[in-house]
Amino acid sequence: MSKLTNSWSVKGVSEEARALAKQAAADSGISLGQWMNQTLIQQASQKSTPKTAMAPGTVSAPEAALSPSELQKVIAVMDNKLQRLESKMQNDLTILHRQLCRMEDRVNEDILANHDAFDLEADNKIPSATKMADGSVQLTRPTLS
Repeated sequence: MSKLTNSWSVKGVSEEARALAKQAAADSGISLGQWMNQTLIQQASQKSTPKTAMAPGTVSAPEAALSPSELQKVIAVMDNKLQRLESKMQNDLTILHRQLCRMEDRVNEDILANHDAFDLEADNKIPSATKMADGSVQLTRPTLS
């Protein structure tokens, strides 16, 4: 590899920016010059290329810095969407509740309609017990009529 012999200085770079750049280069395991070269090329190429379609819900850095009025608009749109979703969910829950109540009413009606038949059938299946004089118990099954 050949070393660059040209010296290049940039005026107006703060001490904090220099320290951060040195730390970032060290963290990357490359020299400060290499890190600056990569970073400058990367930043310059991002600015010159058109934005590509991003996945829904992702925000690029420039879009993240919205003005307060823009943020209020975004919040209002999101709030409106949430209210519509909540209203739809409430409507769906009301419909489900009505359907469950109707089903419960039908089950209760069936139980009441068949209650006497269930009782009669159960009474006919229960044996009766008679205690005999010798102390034994005799079971008799009722006959269906």
